[in-house]
Amino acid sequence: MTTRQMILKLWDLSGHASDLYPFQADEQLEDQIELGSEGTTYFLRLLSEGQVALANWKKADRRFLRFRNFYISKNIQLGVDKDIKFTVLRNSKDEFEVDPTQLNWELSIESFENAIFMFGGTGYKIMSVTELDPARWLFNVYPDIGEEPVPAYPETIVDSQFAISEFPVSNLGVSTNSTVIDLPERVYSILRIDDYMSDTEIRQASSKDELAISLSNGVPQEYVNYGSKIIFDTALLEKRWFRFELFQQPEDIVDLDQVLSIPGPFHQALVFWCLWQIAVRERQEIHSMNYRRLLENELISTRDEYDNDFEKSRTNGFKVRRS
Repeated sequence: MTTRQMILKLWDLSGHASDLYPFQADEQLEDQIELGSEGTTYFLRLLSEGQVALANWKKADRRFLRFRNFYISKNIQLGVDKDIKFTVLRNSKDEFEVDPTQLNWELSIESFENAIFMFGGTGYKIMSVTELDPARWLFNVYPDIGEEPVPAYPETIVDSQFAISEFPVSNLGVSTNSTVIDLPERVYSILRIDDYMSDTEIRQASSKDELAISLSNGVPQEYVNYGSKIIFDTALLEKRWFRFELFQQPEDIVDLDQVLSIPGPFHQALVFWCLWQIAVRERQEIHSMNYRRLLENELISTRDEYDNDFEKSRTNGFKVRRS
């Protein structure tokens, strides 16, 4: 069922409320539905909310209604993705004066605030950066991390020893030695994160306060899902590939020709969900209870895509008695 067909069906079954009129003319035809009208805007929003509701629906037997297209796997590379090279002109325990002219790509000074770098076997956190002149930047670094290294100048910091935090973390109340990334759009929950390079699953900490922060390790061992962000327990000191197993929400329906995200067999359930909400809107208690019951019956009687796994087995789920 297309979005246009869905709106036409909802209009026919909803009692033709005048404030929900979706057409641009007197003819109540599918091709006369007007995008931008008050009625169409309401129905599109209702369909969007209904898809999200069904994608997260828990049945009476406490099983979640599941659709394969909302479970996704993404391979994502994090860490420094281009060469970063600084020549250290001088340093003290809490300051580094560096030459940035060897940078082969354009980065603002602000990009290096909250970054981690290794120098003389010790990790340093950049708290602020000041441009003394185009060939000299001054890093104010986190003090008292280790003994002051005494290298022979000039010494070079290269990209394999440098990590730029993806996003500032000061307003999250977490250690500045962690790495914070935004979740992909519409992701609702994280099912699993694997580190390809170490071939291990990264554990999920129960809260951001329980992350065991590592300053210089650079290999994540734990993460926490904090709002719309993922916080790793260390800054990434090199490029690393991760596989994210995610559960995402359906896309909003904003266009009349947009394809619905949920599978076709559940379009009738979506109709019942929308009619239930319209009845609630109109304070029609009896209709509301009836549409809720129809919705639940429809969800019970319609098998989801994972129910088909039953038919893949050689015995169709039954034990075979061998004589």
